[in-house]
Amino acid sequence: MIIIFEKQNISNKIKEKLFKKGLSLIGMSDKEIIFFKLKPYAF
Repeated sequence: MIIIFEKQNISNKIKEKLFKKGLSLIGMSDKEIIFFKLKPYAF
């Protein structure tokens, strides 16, 4: 799952919470921050 946020709407405090939820930062541009999360599947 890929999640894209507008950079101006994300503070450092929110970034820390996203990292704790298991998201990893995969990219940044001037206006966007892109996170990635593996979604576990139940068999």
